[in-house]
Amino acid sequence: MSLQKRNKKNSLLMLVSSYPPAKGGVQIVAQQYAQLYKELGYCVQIITTDARQTQRKKERIGAFGEKITSFRVDLNIQSVPFSWGFFMETLKIASKLEKNFHLLIHHPAPQDSLLSIILFLLFRCKLRIVFHAEIVNKNKILTFFSEPFVKLSLFLAHQIIFTTKKMKDLCQDRYKVNGKSFVISIANTSTIEEKILPKKRVLNKALQLIFIGRLVPYKGLSFLIESLSGIDGVYLNIVGDGKNKTEIEALIHKFNLSKKITLYGNLCDKEKHYLLKEADVFIFPSITKAEAFGIAQIEAMQFGLPVINTNIPSGVPEVSKHGVSGLTVSPRNTNELKESIVRLRDDPILYQKLSKGAISRSKDFHLDIIRAQFKTITPEKIETWN
Repeated sequence: MSLQKRNKKNSLLMLVSSYPPAKGGVQIVAQQYAQLYKELGYCVQIITTDARQTQRKKERIGAFGEKITSFRVDLNIQSVPFSWGFFMETLKIASKLEKNFHLLIHHPAPQDSLLSIILFLLFRCKLRIVFHAEIVNKNKILTFFSEPFVKLSLFLAHQIIFTTKKMKDLCQDRYKVNGKSFVISIANTSTIEEKILPKKRVLNKALQLIFIGRLVPYKGLSFLIESLSGIDGVYLNIVGDGKNKTEIEALIHKFNLSKKITLYGNLCDKEKHYLLKEADVFIFPSITKAEAFGIAQIEAMQFGLPVINTNIPSGVPEVSKHGVSGLTVSPRNTNELKESIVRLRDDPILYQKLSKGAISRSKDFHLDIIRAQFKTITPEKIETWN
């Protein structure tokens, strides 16, 4: 049955800047909501962009039966994609839906925020926003023009979903979203069949660190590399690629760490899992709130890896908790990074405690738990809202 012939409560239109198989936290969350809505019997349509796409428009069916329409990116400003086809097709599809269809967008995305306002005013759709992070952009002009759209879309939204309580607390007062904000975390989509037991630390054995993520400035790898200078018996595997690869290679050379640090580039899940299984500590030294959650932390914790993360104003330190599943340090602080690495190298009792805590904490992100959270604010309840 086509979308336009469905009852209004059974139609969901989701706007998202990119969608799997593209990698990233927003993409995982978008697919998570497609699955949850499909389980409730919704007909789900995704409108997205694909930076690698040369055709104006492509259509396909997703893993959960969702219809995906992707458009090439016409303009990219400071990593913010804009697509004329995306904009016009969204209006066209929305015009064929029942007036009170459900609309889901992912913040921050200036184009989606603008579209959500237009769709709300034209069709009085039920608007739900998943708030991943605040706008973090060095382009002050872009931020100046996009911020009003973001604030208005948040004002018009029926529900605003945050992925962590910390992010909710940080944003509630600023954006005046009290009374309609909720917390639904992100499910761990990386599953392993074997049972993982807490790791044990053997003194005088080399400590193997691992980092997984994009090689971009806000990941804080420059501070991590500097912190490893002068520490004996510690090695680092870096998994991922990005625009900062050349700078990272230069830093490794500068601190004479080529024998201690290995760059792997992008790996498949099987290869990543092998390295995680062989590692001792997962390290996540992000330095700005552009790092909103840090899904890679969950993947590492399920392998029993204590996490060293940073106390940035986002959900990162809530995913892996200080003293429970890892250690949390101040961002950009090489001394604290170094001290935490040495503590885990030299304290077997602390190490095993955090390894056990990491496995336990990773279970909090099982899909069944996220599904239960979602059902507490089931979309059917939106029908009663004004």
